[in-house]
Amino acid sequence: MTTARSFATGVLLLSVFLAWEVEARTAIVRAGEGWQLMVDGQAYVAKGVTFSGSGGPANFDRDCEQLKSLGVNTLRTWGTGDETPALLDAAHEHGLRVLVGLWLRPGRAGMEKDDAFDYVRDAKGREAQLQATLAQVRRFKDHPAVLAWGVGNEVILNSQG
Repeated sequence: MTTARSFATGVLLLSVFLAWEVEARTAIVRAGEGWQLMVDGQAYVAKGVTFSGSGGPANFDRDCEQLKSLGVNTLRTWGTGDETPALLDAAHEHGLRVLVGLWLRPGRAGMEKDDAFDYVRDAKGREAQLQATLAQVRRFKDHPAVLAWGVGNEVILNSQG
């Protein structure tokens, strides 16, 4: 799957994730025989890049300004962390939207030093991961730069058969 198709599919599938908790600014609507991503009532075409920044939060403003000048309107992250508020603020200041990554443990030997996690057998681990994910959604859901949630990063691709 191409990066653009993967990105679009992620936006399509994940923009409705936890929709019961917020008034949606992002929606997927039927458009002829296909679908259209809408943001604040306007058609939206994501022109995105994956984003980790060039040196941390101190550079987010400059990074977002440069990306905007290249025609980028959407950033994708892999997970949340201490730097997420600064990224969302910089993105918003430059008119960018963010597909906020919600990291999930890969649970596959050799992946991210996470060999011990087992999605099938570790009910406590699954529940802890669910609660941590919900906490991040609650923390950032009202930020105006949030476009949608990117749940996991190649978790299904890398999970055990």
